[in-house]
Amino acid sequence: MYDGPVQTGREVILQADAQGRGRNLIITKVDGTAPVGGVEGFLDPGARTIYLLPGTHTVEAKFSEGTGYAYSRNLSFVGEAGKSYFVRAEPATSNFLVGTTSVRFWIQDGSGRRVGASDDSNPAPGAVASAPAASAALPPRPSGCRQLSFTDGSSACMEDFEPLAVKIGTPGGLSVLDRATAARTFAYAVSEFGPGCQATYYMAWNNPTGNDERARQGCDAAVKKDTRNMEECRCALIVSTEGKVPMTQKEFVGKMFALQYRLLDSFRASKKFEPQWGEIAQLKRNLQLSEKTHDQRLAGTPR
Repeated sequence: MYDGPVQTGREVILQADAQGRGRNLIITKVDGTAPVGGVEGFLDPGARTIYLLPGTHTVEAKFSEGTGYAYSRNLSFVGEAGKSYFVRAEPATSNFLVGTTSVRFWIQDGSGRRVGASDDSNPAPGAVASAPAASAALPPRPSGCRQLSFTDGSSACMEDFEPLAVKIGTPGGLSVLDRATAARTFAYAVSEFGPGCQATYYMAWNNPTGNDERARQGCDAAVKKDTRNMEECRCALIVSTEGKVPMTQKEFVGKMFALQYRLLDSFRASKKFEPQWGEIAQLKRNLQLSEKTHDQRLAGTPR
């Protein structure tokens, strides 16, 4: 992944090394650019081996095991000419479900020594943490996550909520999380549930005049345009530009999963999505498992 003629002897070799039966790991981006082509079993573009020139590089990777998957954040290293480096990943808990971010990613050199910046400060490789006790507090996340604050006084990263990472049926194939992560400012509105009201959402980002009202108005306009909706159907802001959520974390979890289930059910009823019906059904099953994990974590917290 560099311009110009091949520079044998100066190249830095970067390899994805899953090290585990049934585990897969690919490099999805280096210095913000995706490799050309793909790897069997992955929908994302990526590669297992990439050739670079010496210097500092940022790296993004995707880990999968069974139906679970996770993306790295904040990986970087300084590559030296003629040396090989390895991207590694390890689930941080034995409770690995779709969309989880509880995976450690790091880069090491040929001697096994960690180099550069890993994506978190979890224990060393192989020291698998025990599953967290049920509580409203999520495990610490790397700085730079899109922080949410709830009316019960708790907080979490957007990355912690699996429905926000779903890409099926989204504009441009980008999830809510993708949009929020890429934007300087971001707001998110969803339709209120009720008889005769279709599941609808709207995102607004980087608006100089403000995202909050833009998101709510855009959602209301989409609701009004859909003739299946009754006249009283309306939208509400669910994530403000400041990251404030107007409900408890437990309520937010219930609302986000319910919204995604309704969207997936509508896709399953649409001929447009027929080639993806099997994938949609599996995704819904995985989300239901994730929702149970959230319910256990939030048991006893205010509703």
